[in-house]
Amino acid sequence: QKAFQEAQGYLAAGEQAKALEALTTAVLWDRELAPAYFARARVYIAAARWEDARRDLTSVLSLNVSDPDALFLRAYANLALNEPKGALADLRNAVAAGYSSPDLYRVRGLTHLALDEFEPAYDQCNRAVESGSADFQVLGCMTRSSLELGKYAEAIRWANQALTARPDYLPSRLDRAVAMGYTGDLVTALQEMDQILLREPKNLRALRWKGIALLGVGKPFEALSLLESAIEIDPSDAELRLARGAVLARVGR
Repeated sequence: QKAFQEAQGYLAAGEQAKALEALTTAVLWDRELAPAYFARARVYIAAARWEDARRDLTSVLSLNVSDPDALFLRAYANLALNEPKGALADLRNAVAAGYSSPDLYRVRGLTHLALDEFEPAYDQCNRAVESGSADFQVLGCMTRSSLELGKYAEAIRWANQALTARPDYLPSRLDRAVAMGYTGDLVTALQEMDQILLREPKNLRALRWKGIALLGVGKPFEALSLLESAIEIDPSDAELRLARGAVLARVGR
């Protein structure tokens, strides 16, 4: 129809706002025009409007339940909306429907990472690196999964690459600091954690690991004070309480 054809012209010219308006007109005229829903979802994704994108991709899938491209993009939207279980289900269905792309490794790896499934996260993000589709998030995935799998020197190397790609990416900076602590460089690890906490004073993971590092350098009372302050921020954080318990055991309380 005319509105959809106009939208395609706007998309080719990079006029996203006009394309969005034309695509909305197209789906109002024809509720079963799957290509218009799909095109509008891509515009929403470019604008990080993840809920809107997922809604339109669900509309596509209501018309064709096995559309591999729509399944993959909805997985991407689900991941962005912090719903990794839904993302993983969509990824599996996309692959079953024949979807294939280097981006598949990236999204699958990041989804496994969000589910704390570190071995498949490592495998899939490593495949993304090998296929040339690595960005700072994939490098961050390699950092975190290496750390959680006990590959500390490798985690530091991946973190250095992630921070070269994106110097302000705090998750990889913290992972690097933790890995440094595990390799015995507690002084540098503490310096890194202090820099992170200057940026994010209520970063509970950084506070917890700083407390553990302080204990490691023989400052249990300073560690205890820090961890108790962190618990005041979030009394329900079980990992903070475990860390405080370890410090209390050291100081004999």
